[in-house]
Amino acid sequence: MVTEAQFKLLQEEGWQYSSEKIDEFVGIVKNNLDKGNKVLVGAFNAITSLTIGEIMDDTERFEKFHLDLENQQKHYEKIFNKYYDIVEMYDYMDRPDNVTELDRVNQEIDSVQNDLYRLTNSLEEIIDNVKKLKEVIPHNETSRDN
Repeated sequence: MVTEAQFKLLQEEGWQYSSEKIDEFVGIVKNNLDKGNKVLVGAFNAITSLTIGEIMDDTERFEKFHLDLENQQKHYEKIFNKYYDIVEMYDYMDRPDNVTELDRVNQEIDSVQNDLYRLTNSLEEIIDNVKKLKEVIPHNETSRDN
């Protein structure tokens, strides 16, 4: 593991990845972006098609889904942070084209993880509100004294 001080020293000395390694990173990030978009679309579709009754009937399953979605968001956040640090090693004005491409694709990863974060929060609020609804016991109209 490289300390922050060591990292800064490497930056000052002009240490950089080879062009081939950056191209490899671009491929990895594009692959992760494709997977992340699929996760995002799948989660969005699953959440928007839920009914309150489904969540009431199996709250635990949806709490697990929420946790899984939260873990996916954190996964893509880690990917973004890793490649963000690599891009930041290069001077903005002197970046090679493939580093600029890595930055562009990585920004899309950031958008995916931000959207997953919003979906995670929305799902959590939906589940919490359904739990509140479950606490309500409607009065039975036929049991009232008339």
